[in-house]
Amino acid sequence: MTEQMKNSQENQTSAPKLGRGTIAIIVAVFLVIGTVVVGYPYYQTYLAPWYEPVLTVRDSVYNMRYYMKILRLHMTGSEKDKFGVTMRVIEKIQESALIDQEAQKRKLTVSDEEITREVRRRVLEVGKGEGEFEDLYENLLRGLQLSKKFYSQIVKQDIYKAKLLNSFERELSDTAEHIHIYGIVTGTAGKAEELRQRLRKGEDFKKIAREESIDLSSSKKGGDFGWIPKGVDNRTVTEQVHLLGILIKTKEDAETVKARIEAGEDFTELAKQVSMDDVSRPKGGYLGWISTQYQKGGKQHAAESYELEPGSLSEPIDTGEGFWITKMLEKVPEGKLIDDHAFSLEVGRITPPLSVLGRYYLIKVEAKEKRPLTQGNKRILAEKALKNWLKDSAAKGSEEGWIKWNWGSEPLNWALNHL
Repeated sequence: MTEQMKNSQENQTSAPKLGRGTIAIIVAVFLVIGTVVVGYPYYQTYLAPWYEPVLTVRDSVYNMRYYMKILRLHMTGSEKDKFGVTMRVIEKIQESALIDQEAQKRKLTVSDEEITREVRRRVLEVGKGEGEFEDLYENLLRGLQLSKKFYSQIVKQDIYKAKLLNSFERELSDTAEHIHIYGIVTGTAGKAEELRQRLRKGEDFKKIAREESIDLSSSKKGGDFGWIPKGVDNRTVTEQVHLLGILIKTKEDAETVKARIEAGEDFTELAKQVSMDDVSRPKGGYLGWISTQYQKGGKQHAAESYELEPGSLSEPIDTGEGFWITKMLEKVPEGKLIDDHAFSLEVGRITPPLSVLGRYYLIKVEAKEKRPLTQGNKRILAEKALKNWLKDSAAKGSEEGWIKWNWGSEPLNWALNHL
């Protein structure tokens, strides 16, 4: 045997051998690496989005998994405004979080018995009493894809909201300023103005209300709307102007017409002579009451005239059909029918025609005084107080940074694709 072969054999004999444990570790490492390489993209694509935070309210974090459960409660198969629903669901979760935290701050509690009773009531209401409770409950949960624990949590949140509402109601005063009003309701502004002129001539308000008002419940009582406190009536008046107008073909001619009026010529006579508007010309340019809001039948020349003071003239207003010169007679600002308009009147006075959802109101103030609140009115005021508190808390939380939304087109599309 040569020296070279002898050395080779010695080297082979002395080379370390891998034990079974070492081999197992190496195999395990390769398996882990393979799992990470293959599994990480899968996790990032299919699992991680479920745990992404959607909303944070102080220390409470709500992820996509929680959000999707709530979304299924509010999304119906026929829902068209899916984007609107997705936004309202985040607001709903935020509302529940704020209520839960405020309820704990006020030391409000919800017992297991209260939750059980409310769950039973809801299940039987949905199932219309057909079948055993447990079967109805299982069917409901299956349809909503929720567990009993999660459904009970939702019920608990709603009970907290009811208790917080009761707390707000208890904080209200038992009395409030009330106003006693009478009203005449018509279908057009022209009719309302006609009746207003009759009232100005001394005709009896109650008699006209019985004969002319289209609000049947009040007309039978001579237009009596009863006593109403501030804050309970949500009817909103549309901004309107009461105008005269002259329509002229060119801006130069419109400026000439305006100069003639300012020099002393009568607006109505001039309108009859030169206005291009066939409807208003025979009436001396009388345009009546017009909304300034386009979505509510408003006109451009009405909107641009709103800032005028009563009795003043507008500059020529280009509307495409020509140039309008308008004269302001009166105007009505937007506001609440009762809180802003009726309460601002002196006793015995009558409002101009007030436009509310296509109807026109003439309101007369009969009396004002502080009176006890009914239980129904207290509940309305408490609901408004809670709503305002939620709005203010949300604004404060967003401004101070303890409410954070992690929302945009990407999570929105992901949520809609996983309903």
